[in-house]
Amino acid sequence: MNHEWPSIRVVHLKGGLRCTNEANPKCELYPASKNQSFIFNTSHYKLLYSSIESLNQEIIGIEFIDNSYQAKGADLPEWRAYNKSCSDRWINEEAAILWGNLGNSAYTIKDGRLWDLSNRISHQLRVCGWRVKELSDRYHEQLLAILERENHVKEIKFMDNFTWLCYLSIQTFLIDACILRDYLAEFIAAHIVDFHNIRNKNINSMSSLLKDIKKMSIEDVLIRELLSITSGNGWLKALGEYRDLVVHSAPIAQAEKILFANYKLIEFCNKKIPIIECPMPQDPSKASKARHSRSLFEDFDDLIKTFAGLTDAPSVSVDGLNYCHSTLGYLSNFAYKVGLRSRIEPTIKTISNKDIIGGFIYKKI
Repeated sequence: MNHEWPSIRVVHLKGGLRCTNEANPKCELYPASKNQSFIFNTSHYKLLYSSIESLNQEIIGIEFIDNSYQAKGADLPEWRAYNKSCSDRWINEEAAILWGNLGNSAYTIKDGRLWDLSNRISHQLRVCGWRVKELSDRYHEQLLAILERENHVKEIKFMDNFTWLCYLSIQTFLIDACILRDYLAEFIAAHIVDFHNIRNKNINSMSSLLKDIKKMSIEDVLIRELLSITSGNGWLKALGEYRDLVVHSAPIAQAEKILFANYKLIEFCNKKIPIIECPMPQDPSKASKARHSRSLFEDFDDLIKTFAGLTDAPSVSVDGLNYCHSTLGYLSNFAYKVGLRSRIEPTIKTISNKDIIGGFIYKKI
């Protein structure tokens, strides 16, 4: 590594693509179809992301390799999710740091509940960011596998064991994202609305929080935003519906019909480059209602045709990785806003001589 290019970076892109930048101006996009290469240059370390975006590629996150241990697999590279649509593109990491610093402050004043809750939120923010990385990895493995089996020149739908892993990772994200949602609800109830003092009750889920908030008249900009995103077409309402679908009704890949992965070709520098998509039902509430009413199962022949995709019913879906990535941005941004409403200021953890027991060894790696 050098001062101008301090890290090797592996940039995760939409559809399972990767872009490597090995501490110099050269960047390479992969995997590609046989007999093709996609190499371009970026003039400066900090311009890598804008260079990629100028080529109409969407960044999911970045792995930073800063030392030989990480390069050799003896340590994990640093992972950071990247959300261009947010005011701070590193909002997931910034939110996790904010909540960790709130935990430091709570420790200083010996507020055990706030210390515990702040650290849970910080931890869960990083968990959700890691879940998006895992999903991106599954997409990448799926893409490599299909290119290894056959050099496809046409767009196709297919299913294999990697497809199952992609949908499994989507479901894992949905569940972990809703754990974070409920942690935030617990904080809002205890430290913004303060239900415990008003009604002597503890709230630890979003559904319980909303049930009580709707009975009260609260003039607060954050509460107004919360009510907006949990109603109508709100993104947090949709997240809860997806989670409820997979927890209470059916796996996401067979909620309405059997879902196949899509192998697609997109334009890149006047060439065709392959990507993977794993569709999700666009309306999870509709899928849940159909299952709960048992209307799906009234005619067995129609059921089989529906699940096999043999009916004329229009199929509207969203890509799983795109959905989870964008939802991570929304959720991290909301968590940051909630953290700013804390009644104590965040502080950075410092270590002095009195905190060290025994000797201290610094080893450069």
